[in-house]
Amino acid sequence: MIVGGLMSGCKPKKEISTSTQLQPVPESDPYGDSSMVFVIMTMYRDSITGESHVTVNEKIYAAGRVKSNTNEDTDGANYLTCILYRKDEAIDSVRLMHPLKKQVEYVGEDHQMRMKEISLEKADFSVRFQLTGGENRVTVRETLETSGAKDLISIPL
Repeated sequence: MIVGGLMSGCKPKKEISTSTQLQPVPESDPYGDSSMVFVIMTMYRDSITGESHVTVNEKIYAAGRVKSNTNEDTDGANYLTCILYRKDEAIDSVRLMHPLKKQVEYVGEDHQMRMKEISLEKADFSVRFQLTGGENRVTVRETLETSGAKDLISIPL
């Protein structure tokens, strides 16, 4: 009876899920003004058309404040810009090095340092933003030296 009484008083632990099935932060933000989102994405190049595509792997919402976003060193002509919108107003952005274009250094036959760009077929990247009320979305824009800027995906948050 004692065991039965102890068992009935215990409630199962609630599992915390960080899957892609998370719902957008509602207009009445449960964290007040201090909620942030981490968006983890995969970028890949279509083998037939050669165009870039982005898929969302996971959106993780958390309480807290994001330090101001800083742009990575994107001296090259190939980069991504992730823009946070509230309704139709751009309120924050961050520039990232292009995930599929990597600059690598190597020692040449003349024993001098050389640099070359390699192209990847697939790569993961992530961004984080401070959320401000409802109707937030992130747009990922690709800028390439050869073809200019193009929006790849708009992600509702």
